[in-house]
Amino acid sequence: MVLVKCKKCGAQYWAVYQRPVFLCRNCLSQKYYHKNKEKIIQINRKWEKANPEKVKLIRKKAMAKFLTDKTRYNLLMARYYLKHRKKCLCRAKTLRVIKTYPIPLQVCKICRSNNKLQIHHEIYPPTCREIRKAIDKGLIYYLCLDCHKQTRKRESDF
Repeated sequence: MVLVKCKKCGAQYWAVYQRPVFLCRNCLSQKYYHKNKEKIIQINRKWEKANPEKVKLIRKKAMAKFLTDKTRYNLLMARYYLKHRKKCLCRAKTLRVIKTYPIPLQVCKICRSNNKLQIHHEIYPPTCREIRKAIDKGLIYYLCLDCHKQTRKRESDF
């Protein structure tokens, strides 16, 4: 065994035999992933379709762990805010506007139910005056949780 240094990250590790390019296990696995990315993704999706209960449990545990780790959660929220600043500011302003200038119908626009209502934005106006105009025109309205999920799926498909 020979003590060698990784060409990519500089970490030292023990090699059984000498190769022309010395890469540690981490760098080799990254290289393999980038080379076979599509194949790995297809295999993972196939497994997820075959095991929906396990996937649901794994995602639930991962989300619980993520939400308990406040630093990771806060970092993610900060990145989202920096990337989508206009949307975040509009959402906050819309909540303030609705307290003083409520949306006329407090029922779901699609199914007419009045439980688990959420605000849906077709546009994200930057000022309070434009938010009021969007409410009057029907571009900001209430949707129940189920209808809101369906509209988001349809919007993401395009």
